[in-house]
Amino acid sequence: MQYFLKPREFKDSNLNKVFFWQRRIEINFLSLKKIFQYYPVKIHIHVALDGGHSIVPKPNKEDEERFGITYSHWCEDKNEMETILDECGIYIAPRTSEGIGLSFLHALSLGKVIIAYNAPTMNEYIIHNVNGYLIDFENPQPIDFSNIKIVQENARKLAKEGYEKWLKDREKFIDFMEN
Repeated sequence: MQYFLKPREFKDSNLNKVFFWQRRIEINFLSLKKIFQYYPVKIHIHVALDGGHSIVPKPNKEDEERFGITYSHWCEDKNEMETILDECGIYIAPRTSEGIGLSFLHALSLGKVIIAYNAPTMNEYIIHNVNGYLIDFENPQPIDFSNIKIVQENARKLAKEGYEKWLKDREKFIDFMEN
């Protein structure tokens, strides 16, 4: 059984703009630089690190210019974060492993194209090159984004259909947990 958040009305977002929530060192800017080697993007880095982690390595001035890098930090107001997310069509899942994976499920509910590490929980939702992109952040390779509009359509379909299925199945889940 998969959990889904209620999708909101999908807004047009820029498929050449990336939201990267820098949380840990395993997924970092050098990985993004390789992933987007042949695809022109602007990258927004949201710096809100998990405890004990730092931005390593930091983008240099040349990279900041090439990728039009902008930054934000922890937002006290959720609407501030939503405004930034709304502008971006691509979301980098911030960790190599997740429990439920609320951050990428939230982005999916917003209609974003997800790029995630090929591991649970992400690969239990995302099918590479169909409704998102799965990569190995230990050995990142450039992604072919020639089908990104189709991937986005499929991701949005997954968000809608997954939520509808979750609504139907959640009663079974409650019964299972109670018994």
